[in-house]
Amino acid sequence: MLDEKSAQLVTFYGHPPLPRYVGAMTWALFHHWFETIPAMRMGAILFFSGTVAILYQMVSKHEGMWAGLFASLGLACMPRILGQAFVLSSDIALLFCWLAASFVYLETRNHKWGGAVTGVSWGFLLITKFTAFLWIIPLFVYEIICERKIRFRFWITLILVSLLVAIMLNPTWWRHPWEGLWTHHIRLSLGRFNYLPITTYYLGHVGLPGWHYVLVMMAFTTPVAILFFFIVGLFTAMRRNSGGNFRMFCLVQFLTLLIVFSIPISPKYDGTRLFIVIFIWIAAMAGIGLRHAMEKWPGRKIGIIAFILLGICAIRAFQVHPFEFSYYNVLAGGARGAQKLGLESTYFWEAANPTFCDGLNKYLPAGSKVQVYPPYPDHFSFLQFAGYIRRDIEFTRDPARYLLLMTRQGQFTPMVWKIFTENLPVVKSVFEGVSLMQLYDVSDFKS
Repeated sequence: MLDEKSAQLVTFYGHPPLPRYVGAMTWALFHHWFETIPAMRMGAILFFSGTVAILYQMVSKHEGMWAGLFASLGLACMPRILGQAFVLSSDIALLFCWLAASFVYLETRNHKWGGAVTGVSWGFLLITKFTAFLWIIPLFVYEIICERKIRFRFWITLILVSLLVAIMLNPTWWRHPWEGLWTHHIRLSLGRFNYLPITTYYLGHVGLPGWHYVLVMMAFTTPVAILFFFIVGLFTAMRRNSGGNFRMFCLVQFLTLLIVFSIPISPKYDGTRLFIVIFIWIAAMAGIGLRHAMEKWPGRKIGIIAFILLGICAIRAFQVHPFEFSYYNVLAGGARGAQKLGLESTYFWEAANPTFCDGLNKYLPAGSKVQVYPPYPDHFSFLQFAGYIRRDIEFTRDPARYLLLMTRQGQFTPMVWKIFTENLPVVKSVFEGVSLMQLYDVSDFKS
């Protein structure tokens, strides 16, 4: 049972329950040693660590130890992926389960019980979020290209077992499985633009980004060293007889997902979050690229250079913390350059870190009322329950003397743009010279 304080931190969660299951288990194990939030977030660390470990095992088995190390550590050094290790969300659970299910498929696909075992792993993946249903698409494409036939028994077994596992593990689907799975999950997710048209600030315009959004964000948020070896690996995998089915598997995963996430119906907001699984295959092909480079040129020198560059990426990832979701690489000019290019500065509340909360506590008078924009005051109520912000402060959606503004330009109205560009904040959270979150005293505004 949760204690009273911990119970207040648990709110409605619109996605399937796997992240909550894991968070509850890690809370039960660690809440005697850690506070409630860190105890629950241990689940994210487990998902992240498991993802890195499985990627190493998968790549090293087919491409060698050095390729496996470069791929797995490269994934861990991507700030936008590393940031997920600090947030127990559906995205880090999706990342782990997607890779785990792919690993199980590769290991068991030729066994007579491979369809059932793979189905169990996909079933766990299905109780993370809707994106999990896309996992089967690159798998089907790969089978057609490499097997050149459709194994009906394998696919029927896989689908039936996965749906059975998913329904068994999601109590909200027990009473009306079809309605819960199709009506309230699949159809609702496919039609999200009808009830949740989230706009994005992209290349200086606010709206729904074009097909190239995924490519641009991928290029601007992957550390350049990893991006270089990924490109080498991409061209290596595209060559005929380049090293077997594993390279083709990674290539098909990447290209299929790139197409799926780029089509108009696919939502494009929240930075790279909605296509996070594509970075698994960027890292895997970076490992393939390193192996090819070490075979083509002096291996030891290339290896030393590659891991020195990876070390620089690790240092950079450390420097970026806790603003991982606002990271842009040197091709974009960092956070400041990305802002000039017209890219969204942030989408998450990570800028409301303890330093910023301390600033609020020191500046705001007792009983202050603060309007939050974008209008999600519940996050700050959450921080109050957790003890980071004084409880006498009231956070609201309604106009108030104080305005707390997150620099998510895709949500800015003309009035908010005017406030952002013409007024100075009294408290702010800054990353690389870009203010990600700011508190304004409305009474000081220019008339």
